[in-house]
Amino acid sequence: MKKSHAKLEAELQRVQAELHECRQQQSPLLQRQLEQAERRYDDLLAHMRDGCALHEIICDERGRPVDYRFLSVNAAFGRLTGLDPAEVMGKTVREVLPTLERSWIEKFGTVAMTGVPMHFEQHSTPLQRDYEVTAFSPERGKFIVVFDDITDRKRLEVQLYHAQRMEALGQLAGGVAHEVSNVFAIIAAVAESIKDGLPPDAPRLHQDLEELLAAVQRGSFISQKLRSFSRRDPLVLQHVELQPAIEEITSLLRRVMPPDLVIDTRVPEGVAVQVDYGALQQILLNLANNARDSMPDGGTLSITCQLLSDRVCVCVRDSGVGMDQATVDRMFDPFFTTKPTGAGTGLGMPVVQRLMREFGGTIEVESHLGAGTEIRLYLPWATSPVQVEQSRPPREPPRGHETILFAEDEAALRKVAKQTLEKLGYRVLLAADGEEALQLFYAHESEIDLVVSDSVMPRIDGIEVYEALKRHEPPIRFLLVSGYAPEQLAKSGAPGSIPPFLQKPWSLGAMTHRIREVLDNAQTC
Repeated sequence: MKKSHAKLEAELQRVQAELHECRQQQSPLLQRQLEQAERRYDDLLAHMRDGCALHEIICDERGRPVDYRFLSVNAAFGRLTGLDPAEVMGKTVREVLPTLERSWIEKFGTVAMTGVPMHFEQHSTPLQRDYEVTAFSPERGKFIVVFDDITDRKRLEVQLYHAQRMEALGQLAGGVAHEVSNVFAIIAAVAESIKDGLPPDAPRLHQDLEELLAAVQRGSFISQKLRSFSRRDPLVLQHVELQPAIEEITSLLRRVMPPDLVIDTRVPEGVAVQVDYGALQQILLNLANNARDSMPDGGTLSITCQLLSDRVCVCVRDSGVGMDQATVDRMFDPFFTTKPTGAGTGLGMPVVQRLMREFGGTIEVESHLGAGTEIRLYLPWATSPVQVEQSRPPREPPRGHETILFAEDEAALRKVAKQTLEKLGYRVLLAADGEEALQLFYAHESEIDLVVSDSVMPRIDGIEVYEALKRHEPPIRFLLVSGYAPEQLAKSGAPGSIPPFLQKPWSLGAMTHRIREVLDNAQTC
């Protein structure tokens, strides 16, 4: 219970007791004491910052509380409820607030009939506010309510909960991405190893393995999206072709949107903008979700593109219920939402606006009740043409003669990496975790030319192995492998810079070329 409520309850109970005692007596002296006590009671109510009201409970013929009447209220009552104090006096709560939850009456009835005080927090649906309430009974059948509006505090608690949940979800996404990357790396490596051993006259098997590797690539793309979701890094502005970017998000939307919502996109080929790819998709996803909520009975969501002299305008339009101008004026205010309690945080559109500003872009909104909403995103043109990567024949894996310490906790990856590297002329020492890697290194330190280590391993992880070896003399070459993004690894505890890096899931070709690059580079730990 708030200390202020406890003090008010004690003072009100004391004054009420004096009033009750004085009313039992009829002498002139006690009458003057009664008048003084009533003035003190009125002054106390008038100067309270908390709302306060005196009520009498109303019961049915079986003695069950069914309503209560307003006997007196203070000025703060009106400020905290939005009700006119003069209008409620003498009325019952059912007359003033017909849709009030019955639980209010039940709680107050218990206080009035038993004399046991009660303290609680509760939402009032007709007033659309949350209250912290203290109720006590000065005499049987009556009760006093002291209350404060805690709507803002409750809203912040909900927002904090959502923020914590999103942070936890981001951490989970990063962990899932790492584990999924391990699985895809095993599939890709084993499939490539099998493919290399197939006879040339087995076209069906070659085709099956190509389809398997293509599926791994699609899975790797999903893993990259999970890693992107888990990051908290600054935006990376790059050349992004609008048509494939919008097609990708549209493909996702068609799988998750209701079947009665039609998605129509018209974006010309070859239009490129300077944005962060992941952030652009986040913007479009936020706008699409808002559009869906505005069309509960279905409708059309269209994404079109208009080319201007200095900018590219991406227009997102829905055929939903629309908004009045007052709502449009507030839609970028942090925590403002028109969704029901608990259904939205009011952070989606402020994030959209912030991302647009970081792009150097602007956003306009036009909406009318019953006529849908149109949101125009003005994005900067790409500063140079998009480079289309030309297909080229796969490079032969480079050969070598060096000794490589390969630390990886996945046995299948260790096996296929050793087979592949030894075929290319390398000598390979295998370690199942960081502790074994360090033991092997110090047992063969004069022979080892390169340490390849996964970032996440039992006992000692790859970052700790790198830290242990970075000051070795002579310097040692190091390649860190991970399903996490390098920026996340740098934030996870490595005080220095991240060494040369290979992203999981890797293919055998990517792994062998990256190893050769690090060996041929002068950079060491």
